[in-house]
Amino acid sequence: MLTTKPLPYCKVFVLFFLSSCHNSTNIETTKSETLSYFSKNNEAKLAIKFLFDNYKGRYGLKTQFLTRDGIDKSDEVLNLNLYDYQNYLDSVDVNSSITKIYDSTALDKNFLIQNMNLALMVYENPIVGEKKWYDWKTFCEYVLPYRVGVEVLNNWRPYFYKRYSRYLKTFDIEKLSISNISEILKLELEGTSRYTFWEPQKKFKPSVNQTVDEILKFRTQFSCEDYAVHSTYVLRSLGIPAALEVIPYWGKFNFGHIQEAIMLEDQKFYPNTPRDTMPFLYQIAKMYRKTFSKVKNPTEQMISYGEAYENIPKDFNYDDLIDVTSERTKVSNITFDISQYKSIKTSYLCVYNNGQWMPVDWAKVMDNKVTFKNIGRNILYHMGQYTSTGMKLIKEPFILDAKGNINYPIDNKRNTNKLTIYNWDRNKTLDNGTGYILYSWDINTHSWQSLYEITASETSLQFSLPNETLCGLYKLEPSNQSNFTSVRPFTYKNGEQIWW
Repeated sequence: MLTTKPLPYCKVFVLFFLSSCHNSTNIETTKSETLSYFSKNNEAKLAIKFLFDNYKGRYGLKTQFLTRDGIDKSDEVLNLNLYDYQNYLDSVDVNSSITKIYDSTALDKNFLIQNMNLALMVYENPIVGEKKWYDWKTFCEYVLPYRVGVEVLNNWRPYFYKRYSRYLKTFDIEKLSISNISEILKLELEGTSRYTFWEPQKKFKPSVNQTVDEILKFRTQFSCEDYAVHSTYVLRSLGIPAALEVIPYWGKFNFGHIQEAIMLEDQKFYPNTPRDTMPFLYQIAKMYRKTFSKVKNPTEQMISYGEAYENIPKDFNYDDLIDVTSERTKVSNITFDISQYKSIKTSYLCVYNNGQWMPVDWAKVMDNKVTFKNIGRNILYHMGQYTSTGMKLIKEPFILDAKGNINYPIDNKRNTNKLTIYNWDRNKTLDNGTGYILYSWDINTHSWQSLYEITASETSLQFSLPNETLCGLYKLEPSNQSNFTSVRPFTYKNGEQIWW
């Protein structure tokens, strides 16, 4: 879904997952003791019930660097400068392990009691706004939870509450809106805390999602997800509902994105662009909000429809994401006849991302038709079916335009056989003396077919297209990078490249 900078190559590098064992006896004891502590607090008991109704399957990921003898070298490796690490790694065989620590083994009474007391305190007496200015369901979902992502359980709430409640008291807080506070906190995170993208990565990423101790130690976000988790920690600690929002794959860019969303006084969630509900207009196909309560797992739904597990992409195996695409961009429901594909039970909608067609939505085949709902507009798509060998594309690529119309980029109505190209990728101009290969999408083989190779001698390239009908979807790659597949595709209209 999202990519972060990979760990540098070690002399012996192995990535594996270990899972801690579940202990139902201990977790039931923890639940009973926590409920007993709050026996006279009905709100706390309801909140505890919510947590224990939804904790199963939740976990944190702990990164460790171990020698073959099992000696933990994490502190040494994580303190290495990336530019000086090789001498150390050459002297020791290091395996990188990521251990999955389930909440069922990590939760304890004292941790839950502290978390509950602080969460209820800011709900009853918020830093800003009226008492209980949002409903109980919102509190349980977006303030109460003891975890934000897949971080190892840690005491983020007391630290960030103490730090930022004191900080905000230096302002005339009664005159501030939640939007004002959001901007103040954002400036502080990027300023005083020096928690910013602009510093180059100098060390290994300590974990998939950082704990408060790791944030304080490294002072660096290694990805957009790190910043979002940190910001959500801060907002929730102050009693302001906040959530992670996920773009699995951009519709017009490569990779994906995660950011925090904040609830304002109007009871609506906004991205970290204040008062702009659609900063990603016409850029995304799908966007989701992370929940703590469990939602229907798409994989389980597909299996119930008769689909085999191995024929389902791993992208759809989740139980904590709700679709908020319609809150962030213009959307449409689109239906296709796939009667020619008799064996398909489930069809997928894909976007072109980092050189591949990646699935962003799925639909059950009913009466030889599929309907994809709440699909972002002005994006290039392709349908597919999935098997154990991967995604197999069907039909042909199409563009769902800004008005919700489906257009196929078949190039049989062009009024010229000439293409004049100025960019080899979005915002990347041609380099004089560099060779480039022009590709066209072949709807029969569902692959890129090379048309021409030419060396740039000026700021533009001229191509004469063959007379036969082409798909009308192109890409241009530097010829000296044979595996360079991350360039964006484009169509051509009225003498201009239109990037997808």
